[in-house]
Amino acid sequence: AFVGCLGVIFTAAMMGRSVQQDFEHDMHHFFFSSPIKKHDYVFGRFLGAAATLALVFSSIVLGSWLGTFLPGVDPARVGPQGPAMYLRPYLFVILPNVFIFGALFFVLAALTRRMLPVYVSSVVMMIGYIVAPSLARDLDYKTLAALIDPFGTTALIRMTEYWTIAQKNTQAIPFADVYLVNRALWCGFALVVLLLGYWRFHFA
Repeated sequence: AFVGCLGVIFTAAMMGRSVQQDFEHDMHHFFFSSPIKKHDYVFGRFLGAAATLALVFSSIVLGSWLGTFLPGVDPARVGPQGPAMYLRPYLFVILPNVFIFGALFFVLAALTRRMLPVYVSSVVMMIGYIVAPSLARDLDYKTLAALIDPFGTTALIRMTEYWTIAQKNTQAIPFADVYLVNRALWCGFALVVLLLGYWRFHFA
């Protein structure tokens, strides 16, 4: 979760450039005058960039797994592991973040046709990532902080703050409670933004 959050700038660059580069290099005239539909162009660009990001971020999972085989790593300290221990965080943490932030950055690039707003928004997201844990330190705002964090890491901390060391080392984090609400809330928001962006995008 934490390593994936560091890739928000890369997500902005990949998603924004997937549609903005057509306008920068004056290639949009060819696409807009060709016999393709608006939804083919918009969602084709979005899904292509999302698939590329999903492949890139899978290196986090692969690196975590390969790291257990490094010389000097005691298998007893790693503990039991299996494919689910790596796939669950990838499916429930990384991929939702790719969709959430990818949709926001893609729509910004598509509507403004510039990269500056995309990069500025990515910096704002990182500031929000820093502010949310500070709100979580106040007991009265822990649940609120967990819900407003678009990265989902504060919700993960909220769910496991009272876990013992043994629980953290052996139990998988359930996809439920405040984390499920957080993911549903932000994925729904990202879907609305994507559909509104599609509606506002002028294929001309």
